[in-house]
Amino acid sequence: MANCIEEDSNIMFQRPTPLMMVEQVMEKMFKCVVHHYGDFAREYANFKKSGYQWRANEYDYENELYETCYSPVIYPVNGEALWTKLDDVDLQPPPIKRQPRRPKKKRNREVGEMVRDETHLKRANHGIKCSRFHKEGHNKATCKLPQPVVPLTQVAEGASTQ
Repeated sequence: MANCIEEDSNIMFQRPTPLMMVEQVMEKMFKCVVHHYGDFAREYANFKKSGYQWRANEYDYENELYETCYSPVIYPVNGEALWTKLDDVDLQPPPIKRQPRRPKKKRNREVGEMVRDETHLKRANHGIKCSRFHKEGHNKATCKLPQPVVPLTQVAEGASTQ
């Protein structure tokens, strides 16, 4: 049996697209290197994305930058008790929109339309019968009565005639 490297090379000739994608991903991963900027070590991909080189700078992680961003005072909002109340606004829930679905099996009849024609007959409801004993109320699969015993002579005759 051949080793895995030989098998992989054979697969690449048979199915180039998936393996080429894996190769491209591995190539991008190998381009990831660690660059040191002062006390920080950041890992980033050393390739260009959308025309910009992505770099992690020490300046991005300094406390002074954080403090300058959040230096303006953010005042809290007044409590609900201090809100101005409007009497003329009547808020209603949004209108209910019925979603599309499978149509009903029976059509909706109109008010003046008859429910049923008197001359129309229903389908006869014949009960199920057991094919072994010809009794109503159950079928052969659910029959709880013992199977009839067939003499061996009938079994031998039936096999010879077929």
